[in-house]
Amino acid sequence: MHITITLYKENQVVLPCTEELKKLSDSEIYNKQRNLRHPIALYNKSLNTALKSLEELTNATRELLFSQENSVLEAAKEKTKSYLLDLFTHLEDCKAVLKTVYPPEQEKELQKSLRNFSSLIESFRKHIAIQANKIKHNQSEIRTVTFHWSAGFSPGYFVESVLPNEVLGPDPEVHPQSNSAFSYAREIRKSICGIFFVSNALATAIREKTKKPIDNQQRYSHPQIEKISEIIRLYFDFYFPDEIHKPNPRVELKNSEIKISYPSKTKPK
Repeated sequence: MHITITLYKENQVVLPCTEELKKLSDSEIYNKQRNLRHPIALYNKSLNTALKSLEELTNATRELLFSQENSVLEAAKEKTKSYLLDLFTHLEDCKAVLKTVYPPEQEKELQKSLRNFSSLIESFRKHIAIQANKIKHNQSEIRTVTFHWSAGFSPGYFVESVLPNEVLGPDPEVHPQSNSAFSYAREIRKSICGIFFVSNALATAIREKTKKPIDNQQRYSHPQIEKISEIIRLYFDFYFPDEIHKPNPRVELKNSEIKISYPSKTKPK
């Protein structure tokens, strides 16, 4: 996954995929033939659900910085589950959006486009899908953890499963480095980068079908992502020790802009 994009603090939703879909006339959209919603409605509804879950997760995990009471831990756990399931659903919905720009008689071309799109987003999708599927199909639980050290502390989580020695711990398929976990500081930033990467990849896939010109002057914005970015800037600084050497997702607010990049050249704390 590679993405570098700038958002502007404007009170409107402007994303690569939505702008590409707005270029299409009714005669270039085949949602009715495929029994699907209009692609703009489909994409926006799906994205809004995922972002709502991500914002609720951000707010719930922020409370972990101030309290470790059972009610706070439980809220963070449940919001983590919802975020993973809703984001995974959004990634699947993006395939449905792509289907709406191909008429039924172009099924071969559609399948090729779907394979290319799926291949492009595979690394991010796999990261989310393996966690969501463990929750849905294996009844795996989310366990919150907090790392403390002299410089500060950072909350995070792991997907729990029964290990070969019949004890509970981080699922080895999700966490190959045993006894590891995901910090919310990195996970939330990575999800924002991933959402924009997928939107951009979907816009590219649509443009390959429609041959519409690229608008290189387009300004992107999203008030909800701005709100989430502000929260993580104020409260989520520190990654877990094993994440320091992983690719760094950058979500940086600077004046009227939000700089998003993955992997970033900047080093995490």
